[in-house]
Amino acid sequence: MASKSIKLLKIKEWLDKMQIENYTINEDFTVDVDGNVFLGDLGLTKIPVQFGIIEYNFNVNDNNLTSLEGCPRIVKGTFFCSRNNLKSLEGCPERVEGFYMTMNRYKRFERSKILELCEVIDDEIHVESWITHGKK
Repeated sequence: MASKSIKLLKIKEWLDKMQIENYTINEDFTVDVDGNVFLGDLGLTKIPVQFGIIEYNFNVNDNNLTSLEGCPRIVKGTFFCSRNNLKSLEGCPERVEGFYMTMNRYKRFERSKILELCEVIDDEIHVESWITHGKK
């Protein structure tokens, strides 16, 4: 029981540090947010919590993420993950309104690959690339 309390406390501390408001920590430790989540330009190499449902936009632009692990399952607004070091789409949301992944610094992901993993409601997908290392 103590380890569950410690895990809950660590999640809450991180969310508060990131100034995320209006959140609910579910029984499975996923985090739902009734609002926007902005985690841009923080130097993140990973997202240390698992998000569930985000009621508006979710932004992790301008970090050093190598995967999308921790990203929400559902974003009821737009999902922004531009200018990262993504090597895979592991952890990609299952459903979003719009999907922006421009200028990824490691690998280019095709629109068709994103659509295999994610339902994009508004058919708004932006995937221009700016690769500085790695292979296309």
